[in-house]
Amino acid sequence: MSNSSNTVCIQTYSTIAEAEMAKGILESNGIHAMVSADNIGGLIASLDLTGGVKLLVLEEFAKRANEILDETTK
Repeated sequence: MSNSSNTVCIQTYSTIAEAEMAKGILESNGIHAMVSADNIGGLIASLDLTGGVKLLVLEEFAKRANEILDETTK
């Protein structure tokens, strides 16, 4: 495992709620995740300046995180 601290976007969601749900799934499986959305801190939820709500993980955990999310959507 590398000591890389780069984060990568593994999924993009339409809403913060969807991204937070996926984040919870990952964290319950031991993978720290972050949600990134440019909507003025939630003041204007319909404002989307980034093309969606991004789910971020450390690069070294990206493959496993995607596998976990794939397993939960089957």
